[in-house]
Amino acid sequence: MNKLKSAFIDAFGVPIEQILPLEKNLIPIEGNPDDALLFGSKSAAKNPHLLDPPFMEFIASAPGGYSLVGFWGYGANSYAFYYSIVSSWKKVWFRLPYGGVYSDNKSLANDILKFFPKYFDFQEKLSGKVKKLIAMESMGDGYYKILLPDDRTLEVRESLLRNPDFEKKFDRIV
Repeated sequence: MNKLKSAFIDAFGVPIEQILPLEKNLIPIEGNPDDALLFGSKSAAKNPHLLDPPFMEFIASAPGGYSLVGFWGYGANSYAFYYSIVSSWKKVWFRLPYGGVYSDNKSLANDILKFFPKYFDFQEKLSGKVKKLIAMESMGDGYYKILLPDDRTLEVRESLLRNPDFEKKFDRIV
């Protein structure tokens, strides 16, 4: 995981542990542990859910304990930083643009560094107060769904990466 940690510092200027809670016992998704940039749980290694069309498959089938973190991409401009996790009450799938040939990576890094702390603060505020949370960001598209204890559903169908004002979007529950 050393290469991932080094790449994260190079990209974002801070240690990965300062921004993200990392699960234990992650294994490389591709390559050996010394060279890998993408790590996950055993279930993520079997089915890493790296592209948009499988997002709905991810929501339907990713098991509890699923975890994925790191850099991955293909083509000239489809590189991203991934963070995904599944627990009993949340399914999070973030594919945040970073690393493409034509990307303004400095601006994207700033967006990502602002996004994660606000997202995790929001997630913490929801913990124990909602039945389910689905959070998805993918290359400029976003989708958030919250199932409340009274079975009402709140949804936001837009990316919050560049403007992560979760409290404003979900002011009825935060």
